[in-house]
Amino acid sequence: MAEFLRTSGISHQIEEIIINAKEKLVIVSPYLKLTENLFERLKEKDLEEIELIFIYGKSELNENEKRKLDSLQNLSLYYHKNLHAKCYFNESKMLITSMNLYEFSEKNNREMGVLVDKQKDSSIFENAEQESFSILKASNLIKKAATNSKNKKQHSIEEFEFYTEGDISKWLDKTVHLLSLKYDFLEFKKSELSPRIDCESFLTDNLSIEIIPKIKSLRIIFKINGGKNSKFLYNKVEVLGRNSLENSFTARVIGWGNQMNRIKLDFFSEEYPEILKYGKNSIMQTIETIVIGGNIISEILNKRE
Repeated sequence: MAEFLRTSGISHQIEEIIINAKEKLVIVSPYLKLTENLFERLKEKDLEEIELIFIYGKSELNENEKRKLDSLQNLSLYYHKNLHAKCYFNESKMLITSMNLYEFSEKNNREMGVLVDKQKDSSIFENAEQESFSILKASNLIKKAATNSKNKKQHSIEEFEFYTEGDISKWLDKTVHLLSLKYDFLEFKKSELSPRIDCESFLTDNLSIEIIPKIKSLRIIFKINGGKNSKFLYNKVEVLGRNSLENSFTARVIGWGNQMNRIKLDFFSEEYPEILKYGKNSIMQTIETIVIGGNIISEILNKRE
């Protein structure tokens, strides 16, 4: 039997639908603005390689939301300009509601919703699911998932079976593999001389990255490679991107290397114990960091004067 929900119950059930997704998660909401708590939940689902499908409309995403969503490698994002419906579902539960996935609604508005169980209310569930995918077909694809959902469980999850947390060599192998899936147009190489991953021309010709894992620290380097223009391009990034980068990572993580034209991100075990475990969560946090930092820096480098 379908269950009626008020505002607080709706917020709780949105989180429960995300947490309990085992195969897929579909979010239909005209407005998208993720709370930190919900984004953490979505990162967990991304790590589990759950198929994520978001459909939004009404307004453009701000840069912070774009960076968050772009870091979810299993997310397909769609835009429908006339969208007004709000619906959240996984393979077994569905919430049809007035609430957007927008933190303002959660804090200030009075909302209503109905929670549907697929087994108990199969007709309602299937009709709403069919309508959601009809909306999807009429929408524009904004971001395609980096991996094929039919192959993810065959290739990605099984590859973690040989994985031992703390094994930097295996961590490097898996990180190269996932970065290559996310950026299938770029080449990521594991160094033969030292524990390191390199990528030349990362998102733009004038940017390269190095990922250097150590026992007590993880360093990610964005290096400006512009020849005679390197100093000018580095200064451009520092002036235009400093606030965005420091808002994303905190100033104490970032080292501004103006002599070598590079931006260093240093994560130390005292403050970031999870990332220094060199396990699954560490890989996903590393990829998220690369996506966010790379997007900010490459957008500035690609800007024409």
